[in-house]
Amino acid sequence: MLGVIPNPKKNIKVDYSLADVTQAVEHLPLLTARYKLVKSTPAFNLFTFHSFEFLSAGVYIDVFLSSITETKTEIDLEVGKANGSFDKSHEISLANDHLATITDLLTESLNTPVEKGTENINAITKAEIDKKLAEQIKNDEFKKKMQALKKSNPIAYHARRISVGIFIIAVLIVIWYFIMSYGPL
Repeated sequence: MLGVIPNPKKNIKVDYSLADVTQAVEHLPLLTARYKLVKSTPAFNLFTFHSFEFLSAGVYIDVFLSSITETKTEIDLEVGKANGSFDKSHEISLANDHLATITDLLTESLNTPVEKGTENINAITKAEIDKKLAEQIKNDEFKKKMQALKKSNPIAYHARRISVGIFIIAVLIVIWYFIMSYGPL
């Protein structure tokens, strides 16, 4: 890491009580499956969320709440990498996107009754279950087709398996050739 970039931060002041904002922050996972609440320290009004990113361990989003008055609360957001620190500009862009998303979710959570958030999480859970069930049915159908092919025409079954093996070996040989010809990237 040549140039370490500090973690992106955002400070927001809202016209809601500390209790309302705390409840809204705790209910953020009900509005989206993207952010998981991994640590909550109510004594210090500190909450930590985790979000995975493509080809990365993801980021942690720290949310710190402090009361300004009885009806006004300050929200401090900070995004940090799950491992290491930010050192590329595109990582900062993604972190800023997380800040914007969390801000939008906080707004939605503050304006959404708790019951509606529970309905949303139930819909997400049902969608995940339906997706896994569809994948399992698809896999079972494929296994049945392969078993039927093996019983009805064992030569075609084994030829298919051998051709897949030859294809994988060919791809590995091509990769090895390019590495040996051009050196490691």
